[in-house]
Amino acid sequence: MRHRPKKRPQMSAEPTSPNEDPVAGLLLCIVRGIVDQPDRVELRSIDHGSETSYEVAVAQEDLGKVIGRQGRVANALRQAARAAAMPTRRRVQVEIVS
Repeated sequence: MRHRPKKRPQMSAEPTSPNEDPVAGLLLCIVRGIVDQPDRVELRSIDHGSETSYEVAVAQEDLGKVIGRQGRVANALRQAARAAAMPTRRRVQVEIVS
């Protein structure tokens, strides 16, 4: 007899604030810790069915810090967001905009 995993309940409404969305909260916490102007960090989430896109906007002067050398910091942000989204079984995409 095969073991069947329990089905997780589907969320009825999308979270709107970083306090309710663990991915948004994590991204904001990390990015605000990296930049010189944390008050100018903005995060926008766009829902595409089973996938959520996050757009992180920072000041022009902080753009290089968030992207990092050869995109290493940006890739680490994307990996952390994917890990935080695992319990919800949603795909996430992180874009950095100026």
